[in-house]
Amino acid sequence: MALWHPCGSKAGCSTINIKNIHTEHLKIESLRERIERLRSAMEVGVQRLKLTPCDHTARNKLEEDIARLDELERELIDRVAVVESDMRDIETSFEMLDDNEQTIMRLRYINGFNWGKVSVWSGYSVQHCFTLHKRAILKLNSK
Repeated sequence: MALWHPCGSKAGCSTINIKNIHTEHLKIESLRERIERLRSAMEVGVQRLKLTPCDHTARNKLEEDIARLDELERELIDRVAVVESDMRDIETSFEMLDDNEQTIMRLRYINGFNWGKVSVWSGYSVQHCFTLHKRAILKLNSK
């Protein structure tokens, strides 16, 4: 069974979908931003509650925000744990690749760079990046 496939799961094989790592990083960043916005809104709510302690609407909203913040923070922790675990698995699978192949794979999938940017950062032509990428995939799938 193949350990890795760049396009995700194929029928009948267990894979680590490296493309999902970049997507998960984006989701984690989005969660962090949402948490920060919610915390800012809660600060305003706390100040409002200090000015009008009998405002049940403000108190209820703050209670809802606290529950939502807890939910978002738990989701963030879970997502980070999954990504860290997947990253360890991916890094282990990359150990069988040559240094230049590892560089291409990390730039493309972990950093999420397009091929032009992979080319610039690696110092290789786009065509050579494609060649290294194909070789890396073949090695990873033959494992």
